[in-house]
Amino acid sequence: MSVNPDIIIVVGSSSIAFFDTRSSSCQVASRSEILNTADTISAMFENLKARKSGTATVFSADFFTQKVRLGIAQVRGLAEADLLSVLEFEVEPFSNIPHGQGLIACSPDKQIENFSTWNVLHISKTEVAGISSVLRKQGIRLISAGYIDDSFPFGDEEEARTVLQEKLQEIKTGSPPFPLLITLRTGSVERRSIKVAVTATIFIAAACFCHFFFFNNRLSSLREESWKLDAIAFEIEDLNTGIRNCKSRIASIEAEKTGRARADQRLSLHRSALSTLFRILPDSCGDDVFIQSISPVNPFEHRLSAFSSESDGPYSCMDGLASALSGSGWTVMPEQASNMESAKSHGNANFMFRVSFSEDRVLKESP
Repeated sequence: MSVNPDIIIVVGSSSIAFFDTRSSSCQVASRSEILNTADTISAMFENLKARKSGTATVFSADFFTQKVRLGIAQVRGLAEADLLSVLEFEVEPFSNIPHGQGLIACSPDKQIENFSTWNVLHISKTEVAGISSVLRKQGIRLISAGYIDDSFPFGDEEEARTVLQEKLQEIKTGSPPFPLLITLRTGSVERRSIKVAVTATIFIAAACFCHFFFFNNRLSSLREESWKLDAIAFEIEDLNTGIRNCKSRIASIEAEKTGRARADQRLSLHRSALSTLFRILPDSCGDDVFIQSISPVNPFEHRLSAFSSESDGPYSCMDGLASALSGSGWTVMPEQASNMESAKSHGNANFMFRVSFSEDRVLKESP
């Protein structure tokens, strides 16, 4: 990439030069103190009367440079970024700049057989940022940086101007014969870093806001769903209570219905009890037994007085009657033997027995 600086600053080991490309004026001064490049440039501005605006390229003998030899097959087809990564790996042990903390530039030197040689420039980001900060205070933007050795003619301003004009033309071409680090494309390294930081901050803030907005809406939605679920739970509980009440009422009605049915059944049994007894009694005792009297003991218990022309007639009568009345609720109970009178003549016998009715016997026997 070609650059066209308004100012070229050269920092040697013992001298400095300031070249204004717009006016072609060149000033040279000694470097009295051993300071880093940024501090040396800052001290220079205090002593030199120079135009302080525009863009600048800085050449310094303090920058690290090294020749690196690589196999042609090793770099064939590599993109520029990949080539710079390979060269950075090669020079890091010698530049003492940690990985990721430096800026790198290169230019091809020469090719011998299967090897190519590269001139590599490696400058720490901190140093570039310091130089950029010093220049920015003077209204100058750093756009590129390169290495220069002490062969530069610091002693003669005219010769220095000539050399710097040649270098200006070389860097304008975009492919100078020396490695030139482009520090400014749309702004200085520091400004670009600030822009990146600001952009990242805005992005993070936007992401945080989006997350907050999303989770806030999600929380509101969950709360609303929770309220709806609570309302549904209350409605379900009300329905369950209603169902339980209905079941209880149905059970009560069924119980009442069952009780009423049993009451009707008991009443029906009581109503038909005597008619059942009087209907079955004549057929059960046979022709040899005559019922002489029926005396009520209570509404559903009667004592019967009978005469039999046969000696076994009483027992046959009571057995037959008990069998015929089975399931009707009536029970046949013979009197004590002392209550039975036996006629010795012709085997005739007078006897007494009781019959009693209970509807419980019928209900127990019913399915």
